[in-house]
Amino acid sequence: MSAPISTLSEKGFVIGRLPFGNTGLILRWLTPGSGRMSTMAKGAMKSGNSFGLQFDLYYLCEFEFIPARRGDLHTLKEVKLLEPNLGLRRHYPVLLTLEYFAALIEEMTEPGTPLPEDFDLFAKALEYLNTHEASRRVVERFENRILALHGLGGGRGADLPQALRQLQLNAPLQRQRLLDLLPPE
Repeated sequence: MSAPISTLSEKGFVIGRLPFGNTGLILRWLTPGSGRMSTMAKGAMKSGNSFGLQFDLYYLCEFEFIPARRGDLHTLKEVKLLEPNLGLRRHYPVLLTLEYFAALIEEMTEPGTPLPEDFDLFAKALEYLNTHEASRRVVERFENRILALHGLGGGRGADLPQALRQLQLNAPLQRQRLLDLLPPE
């Protein structure tokens, strides 16, 4: 007799979504307790299924998943939309800023590691950008805070690319696109 399948609950932001097959989605999440994680949403994009509509980028959701026995692709069981953050969609620079912040967190962290501070920092940035414009100052503050959280200095004038190179990491490609797009202050 096999052991009963246990589900776990988590709250998190959708930070990435990829199609899988004809009707599935692979979702990347940022959560406080499980850190960065990926789930498979089988049949999410079937016609007539509203399930897939709950997975737009930067939505805050509460979800249940079945942990993977091997690997790190878990099975999504249920999802409840908590906050769609619709204000983010008003300007492209806002979305690009969040894409960069999510990519930076992904570059600096390991999957499956609890990240409550990173989650809180991302949530604060998202909340701010939901009602304000993106700016170089917002980017600089986020970079400094994420560097400080990970023990890489931080503080005003910190050089993120140099700090990442010390760890043999690269700044996400979105950084340069974003800085080119935002006006100098």
